[in-house]
Amino acid sequence: MKQQIKTKYSFKIRTKIIIAYSIVLILSSILTFLVFNIMSAYILQAEIEKGTDQTLAAMDKSLKSIFTQIQSLSDLIFFDPNMQQSLNAIDTKEINFKKQASITKSITNMLLSEEYISSVYLFDRSNNYYQSYRSGDYSVSIKNLTKAPWYTQVEELKGEGMIVSNSGGVIKKRNTNEMFISVIQNIMSVSTYQKIGTLIINVDEKKLQGYFFEIGKEYQSEFFIVDGNSNYIVRPTRYQDIVDQYLLDKTKRNKKFSVIKDKHSKFIISEIESTLSDWAMISITPITTNILTNTIRNALYIPVVVINFIFIFICAIYLTKLIFNPLHRMEGYMHLVEKGEFVKIPLATDSNDEIMKLKRGFNQMVTAIEKLIEEIKVEQRIIRKNELDLIQAQVNPHFLYNTLDAVSALNLIGDNERAYEVVQQLGNFYRNSLGSGRDMITIEEELDCIESYIAILNIRYDNKIKLVMDVEQAVMKLRILKLILQPIIENAVYHGIRYKHGQGTICIQGYRDDDEVIFIVTDDGMGMSEDKIEEVLDYRTDNAKKGFGVYSAMQRIALFYSIEKPITIISEPEWGTEITIRVKVMEEA
Repeated sequence: MKQQIKTKYSFKIRTKIIIAYSIVLILSSILTFLVFNIMSAYILQAEIEKGTDQTLAAMDKSLKSIFTQIQSLSDLIFFDPNMQQSLNAIDTKEINFKKQASITKSITNMLLSEEYISSVYLFDRSNNYYQSYRSGDYSVSIKNLTKAPWYTQVEELKGEGMIVSNSGGVIKKRNTNEMFISVIQNIMSVSTYQKIGTLIINVDEKKLQGYFFEIGKEYQSEFFIVDGNSNYIVRPTRYQDIVDQYLLDKTKRNKKFSVIKDKHSKFIISEIESTLSDWAMISITPITTNILTNTIRNALYIPVVVINFIFIFICAIYLTKLIFNPLHRMEGYMHLVEKGEFVKIPLATDSNDEIMKLKRGFNQMVTAIEKLIEEIKVEQRIIRKNELDLIQAQVNPHFLYNTLDAVSALNLIGDNERAYEVVQQLGNFYRNSLGSGRDMITIEEELDCIESYIAILNIRYDNKIKLVMDVEQAVMKLRILKLILQPIIENAVYHGIRYKHGQGTICIQGYRDDDEVIFIVTDDGMGMSEDKIEEVLDYRTDNAKKGFGVYSAMQRIALFYSIEKPITIISEPEWGTEITIRVKVMEEA
């Protein structure tokens, strides 16, 4: 029978492994073939598209950074006290040469601060203008200033800047068609916030074309910028005919990437929206034989090796998921059982392999253990109840015998009145302590029992015992196991105060501490040594009666409240004893 089970288990696992490897090998062969036939056609295009897209985004970010820096420089002009003073003082077309020199110095410093700035122009309120430029011959059309398309818009910006192409026709380069990009900003008075001038900062097209050339020279790419109407902001230096064809074909411009052919070459054109304005950043890259050969060599051979390695790795993962993962999960559930958490393993209804049989066996084991533990708990509760009842049966007669001895003694001496009072107090004691058969009584009822008990003893010992109770009113209605204080009081009387000369005092304190009620019983009796304390707590006294009260109370509290050490004793010979009792808070009666 064992041999049959082993063969069946081995065959199933072996079959799964063979199937898994067969599937992986077939898929690996198919995918290898597809990689060589498909990737060779598309790998280059994908790489160029990815690279140009990232490059365009990086270029747009760089241009934005440049124009942000220009904006920061214009803000320096904006808040320059000398510039503010000079511009606020100009309210006529007559130029003050001193102020002109101050303004020209400021804009020249701006021009020299960044190499990509080609020229700076400043127009005051009287349309006088001040200029500074690196090279070239510029013409300024004052009449076009207020007619420029940007004029109204920059007025509404209240001191914020905007970017336009070729200054909107206000500034031109003579005898050339060179283009430039302009950052325009109104300068406002910091005191009245009224317009006191207009600042135009220009960046030449050649500067940006040189920047674009350095970026695109590896793949012979060209980069250029157009506005929303497909007008050039920065023109390409090559492939002009292909670019013009692309810009006219609106269907191709709806795509992020386009492939355009001419008689001799194939080009990939990429386009993204610029964050600067309504402009578009565009690149055009030729697909040449050299680039294609290098790309295929680097992009195909290595990936094929990597793909086969990946499939081997997938195979290992599949086998792990198939066999070892379920076993690992079972191990986790076993650790939970070791910790006392009996959690069953979820079972799949569509499987019946060896691992599933192990899971079912594990769940049956967990069920059996839970049932066994529950049976043990029931038995333990019964045993604990029997032990508690036995100790309770010992406590009540113990006190009764002592009290009846006292009544007998009073009768013998003929003190019938005090014997009657003892019997009455005994009746009160048992009326409160028995509590109609209840195991639990209120703390208030327990203290009444103590008062009756002390009253009985004071009749016997001629008021030798003084009782002081200091118990919080808030705990009076809480329930406790009955007769846990009386044995402690009895022990204090018979082994402490009875042998003392004169009157002795027993003090009972009670208060709540979080989820516990603490009782502290102190007496100023004879006290006891450390060795005697250990004998009482362990019930190792020579006299069977001596220390029974404390031991019985400790055992009853420990069993009922599941507290390991509910009573502690501090005592010193000739000075007295302090006993601390801890019980758990029970709901009010």
